[in-house]
Amino acid sequence: MTLHNHEAVGSTKERTFKQLVLTATRNSAFRYLLFGGLSFLVDFGLLVLFREAFRWNLALASATAFLLSFAFSFTVQKLFAFKSGHRTHVSLVRYAILVAANTIATVIIVQLLSLTGLGYGGAKVVSTAATTLWNYFLYRHWVFGGKRPPLTKPGVEDNRKDFVNNV
Repeated sequence: MTLHNHEAVGSTKERTFKQLVLTATRNSAFRYLLFGGLSFLVDFGLLVLFREAFRWNLALASATAFLLSFAFSFTVQKLFAFKSGHRTHVSLVRYAILVAANTIATVIIVQLLSLTGLGYGGAKVVSTAATTLWNYFLYRHWVFGGKRPPLTKPGVEDNRKDFVNNV
């Protein structure tokens, strides 16, 4: 009997975990952070590669890593995080404007904070945290226009829920 109760508890925990994962993946903020984290790993890895292996100047290494990871980030954010149906060329122009602003902000933050005890690695973490915060709202409401492609056939109601905006 105990074995059967244990199996029932295990299956309940498994269902609860699956429900949690489904709920999280339906949330644009969760997906944004997940794919943003992946983009950060690309960005940070390239920064270290350019700085340590290639011995590039810090400003050049930081800007290049940032720009390359932003191309990667645009793709995964548009397709997977926000599932945007917004016109790609419009999003790309808006994204390019944001890239320019974020590049300048990143270089300034990394340069200034690298002079402190943080070093360039800690400075990069701080700059990424700042850009992550403002980019979520700009991506959601401006870059990708808040539009999502339909998951259903025409005439069938789309019941997806976005828990960040309660829509």
